[in-house]
Amino acid sequence: MISSFIASMGSAIASTPIDVVRTRLMNQRRVSTSCGKLPPHIYSGSMDCFIQTIRNEGFFALYKGFIPTWFRMGPWNIIFFITYEQLKQL
Repeated sequence: MISSFIASMGSAIASTPIDVVRTRLMNQRRVSTSCGKLPPHIYSGSMDCFIQTIRNEGFFALYKGFIPTWFRMGPWNIIFFITYEQLKQL
């Protein structure tokens, strides 16, 4: 069980920044301007979102939601590997 949570920590460390950038890109709103045309999005792409997040909020903003992600992956790993071992024996 402890090894599953340690493995989950590595997975959460690697995936949380990508999830934060993906979520921000999907939820971005358009910037309003007075000219009446449709303005561009806040972020022009993944790297722009990554750079703006670090520049405006700091590096650790990429790890918002780390603890829930980590605790969600721990039980998932336990269930996965127990199921895998049982199916492998068949």
